[in-house]
Amino acid sequence: MKGSGFGVLVPAGGRGDCRLAPSTSSEQELACEIILAQTSGPRLFIGDRNFGVFRIAQTAFRSGSHALVRMTEGRARKLLKHPLSLGEHVVSWAHSRHDKLQPNLCADPIPGRLLAVKLQRNGFRTQRLFLFTTLTPTELYPPLELARLYAVRWHVELNLRYLKTQMHMEQLECKSAEMAKKEWLAGLLAYNLVRASMLCAALRARVPALSLSFSSSCRHLLNWLARWSQNLPHRAGEWEKLLDLIARSRLPKRSKPRPAEPRAQRHLRQSFPPLIGSRAEARKKLIAQNHEC
Repeated sequence: MKGSGFGVLVPAGGRGDCRLAPSTSSEQELACEIILAQTSGPRLFIGDRNFGVFRIAQTAFRSGSHALVRMTEGRARKLLKHPLSLGEHVVSWAHSRHDKLQPNLCADPIPGRLLAVKLQRNGFRTQRLFLFTTLTPTELYPPLELARLYAVRWHVELNLRYLKTQMHMEQLECKSAEMAKKEWLAGLLAYNLVRASMLCAALRARVPALSLSFSSSCRHLLNWLARWSQNLPHRAGEWEKLLDLIARSRLPKRSKPRPAEPRAQRHLRQSFPPLIGSRAEARKKLIAQNHEC
């Protein structure tokens, strides 16, 4: 299952979306379909470097929404056309002959801002972010606030991890494309049910929803569903107890800052040829080769 570092911030009462397509379709193409499918007011589309391309900005801007996408350093340098420096740069993003365009949309340059931000945090490596956004009023959208907003996009990656691990959707077991679609959508329904319960509990306890543990909340919800049909007269009271349990399921807090670790391995895994056939036959063949020697 392929993930995507693409997120949508929707107004209150809005909804997200997903797209299923053959593996020959690109993630940028599917993201443009999602952007064009939104019809109930402007939205802010946030994407990582895979989505920091002209096509995404073009589709978001021409559809009446906004984009906040991370760019590679090379693409940001080409857009700015002079050496990069920290700060804010007003730019007009024109497509090159290598850029793919969204069909039936105006391909004129996109006005916006290029933000070069240096992030420093104890326990983490220093990073430089290059963000392009169509949110142009600086007084309303300061660069550091947009950088903090982009950091929220990381929860898209975490949500995909929860879908694959906690919801056991790393590999779909069905054989047809239609059943794969049904299994995926059923998993999304179950996942959204857990998230909705966590949001209700967070609002009830007045705590941030992201401070709650997904795995613990999922276990509490499964136990509640198992008892739900057996205790019909007291459903309301049981639901309130469930919300209290979920609200107490907090994520642990680190007592010490995360140490900086080098991205290196001490023991490299050895490469062996693939095992073809049964292991017993391979063992007999190995013994025969040893006797010949």
